[in-house]
Amino acid sequence: MSTQSPIYMPPRGDETAPTFNPSKPRELRHYFSDLEFLFDQAQVTDHAARKKHAIRYVDIDVADLWECITEFSSADATYDEFKTAVIKLYPEADENFKFTLSDMDHVVDSRLRLGIHSLNDLADYHREFRAVTSFLVTKDRLATMEQEHAFARGFQPNFWSLVARHLQIKDPDHFPDTPYTIENVMDAARFILRGFSATIPSPSATAMTTMTSLPPDSVKLEALGPIFSELTKTIIGAFQQSNQPASLILRRLRPQ
Repeated sequence: MSTQSPIYMPPRGDETAPTFNPSKPRELRHYFSDLEFLFDQAQVTDHAARKKHAIRYVDIDVADLWECITEFSSADATYDEFKTAVIKLYPEADENFKFTLSDMDHVVDSRLRLGIHSLNDLADYHREFRAVTSFLVTKDRLATMEQEHAFARGFQPNFWSLVARHLQIKDPDHFPDTPYTIENVMDAARFILRGFSATIPSPSATAMTTMTSLPPDSVKLEALGPIFSELTKTIIGAFQQSNQPASLILRRLRPQ
């Protein structure tokens, strides 16, 4: 009859040991979660032992701070009471305040500045915005209509005009003062971005070959003439092959 080997808490610095970076206080709850997983595995139930393990895996400055907490040295204080006291030292670790309206404004303003030039840009913005605002909505700090208005603010005006036009075509009876849902905006934005690559053909191999064959630091205007001529033919061909207005295609070629 085989007996199962006991499981011990890993040493400090081991790859399985939990870690906490005080410069990232929001990770504190993950630290305690990882620590408690190891407690269960190693069957560490004594409160004093748990508190000692909690300070064993953090750096010396953090350990010195946590040892000063009354709940650490008090024999009557439980591990959970000690953990609660530690979390109070790091307001950013409080689950009730992990995101604020300022965080939402930062996400929106950053995307407005960077622009949305690809499906990846759109997806990045959507994920960041959802993570912050969904939390605010669940905490009753942000109304759904305010969330939808804020999402649209992250689009640069030129791109938003294309998205809004597509939304108006899809839903001509939509009331102007009512924001579109995030899902509808995302569908319209994906449609526009996919249309960029489908409508505008790439420059021909001749133009690209001419460009790459030019010596660096010696590009002159007369040397670029054939390239511009080739690109002009490409644009004209796009006009002829696409059913969309020429103004729309030109707008897509214009830098954001």
